[in-house]
Amino acid sequence: MRSLLLLFAIAMNMLANSQELKRFGVDSTRTVPAGLATGAYAPMFTAMDTEGNEVDLEATLKEAPVVLLFFRGAWCGHCNKYMHRMQDSLDQITTLGARVIAITPELQEGAVESAMKFGVEFSVIADIDGLIMEEYDVSFYVTKKYQKKIKNMMRQNLKQRNGQDEVKLPVPATYIITRSGKIAWRHFNLDYRDRASVKDIT
Repeated sequence: MRSLLLLFAIAMNMLANSQELKRFGVDSTRTVPAGLATGAYAPMFTAMDTEGNEVDLEATLKEAPVVLLFFRGAWCGHCNKYMHRMQDSLDQITTLGARVIAITPELQEGAVESAMKFGVEFSVIADIDGLIMEEYDVSFYVTKKYQKKIKNMMRQNLKQRNGQDEVKLPVPATYIITRSGKIAWRHFNLDYRDRASVKDIT
């Protein structure tokens, strides 16, 4: 009897977790990301930012530690607030000698729109093929119900905006990468409303 109650409790907990993930658009029937752990080596990448500059993470780390952040797009109100806060507090980060790089799954024109909308003075990269998001284990499949919600409420077609057959978004994670290439700190929460504060980063 006790074992049956335990199994029932586990099943109810799994169901609750699944329902919670769906609230955030996460398709829990597919792989759910967990993010890279602190102490892990950060995957290196080279990509063009919205200003047409090549961003080489390995080369950048030779000069300064990096605050790497992922955001969903200019259509996301929480991302708007977060990116504006980052820009407003950018001096607090750069005076410590660090650089900020932001990654979005949007197509290049969407990434440019985001950079202009946020008025950022740091690199914004369109991760069009999703490889950076995959390597940092922040990418998840978006439920069709959530896609429909975004389309109805915000007039945004995520398939078109991101150029994807199957819509994937990043967990809005933040990683601090040391000059040695290791992840010294991270903020990772599938609840897109919960973001790293500048105080946490600095």
